[in-house]
Amino acid sequence: MPMKTRRTPVFTKWLLAILVLVLLPWYGTAGTSAALDKQLIAAAKRGDVGQVERALGNGANPNSQDSDERSALTWACSRGHHDVVTLLVNRGADVNGRGEYVDTPLIVAASEGHMKIMELLLAKGADVDARGEHGETPLVAAAASGHLGAVQFLLAKPGDPGRWRGNKQTAFRAAAGGGRLDVVRLLLANGVDLNSSDFYGDRVTALMFAVKEGRLAVIEELLARGADVNAKSRRGETALAIAIEKGHTKIEQLLRAHGAK
Repeated sequence: MPMKTRRTPVFTKWLLAILVLVLLPWYGTAGTSAALDKQLIAAAKRGDVGQVERALGNGANPNSQDSDERSALTWACSRGHHDVVTLLVNRGADVNGRGEYVDTPLIVAASEGHMKIMELLLAKGADVDARGEHGETPLVAAAASGHLGAVQFLLAKPGDPGRWRGNKQTAFRAAAGGGRLDVVRLLLANGVDLNSSDFYGDRVTALMFAVKEGRLAVIEELLARGADVNAKSRRGETALAIAIEKGHTKIEQLLRAHGAK
């Protein structure tokens, strides 16, 4: 007896056809959108204004992010592509947007010293007091990177006095540890406390941080201005103890000559 063929009910066939008609365009659009977002980010990295314009015109998301949570705007700010930044912001990119592990566009621009981009972002509503991945402010980022002009620019902007401090670092200590002598002098000229430490209480001063990193020119400047050579951190360390531990013999001698014990 021949085997009977099981037929698909007509209703089921119609249902499958409808699902295909509904879902196929959605899948196609999703794939196209993802490709456009990738094109946008790649063009923003290169500074290709024309390609950025085309990608946006074709529907790319101006706030799209790559796998590292860096947006097209963040990349453009990092690499100093002012025209791309202008275009993205005018097309809806979030000037305060950031990923969980990525800084805001303004912090990125400040850390690279791109002052025209910083000015543009602030004019478009960027938060001058925003905190980054590690709690740093734009001012702390600029000081740590040694961009004197960016530090001067940010100091002149009204905002929270707390911008001097990040969650784990101050602009002054970051500049001292990075060997940014011009920034150290500028911050002192703007009234920073010579013996100030960090925000969260380890009591490590700028002098200690400079000693740890071996920044001789900064150490000489701080000592000449009367920095407390025998200040102690929360763990009881002094600048001298740090110099000895790090093997900075010349710095150790300099500290002893200024009364370190």
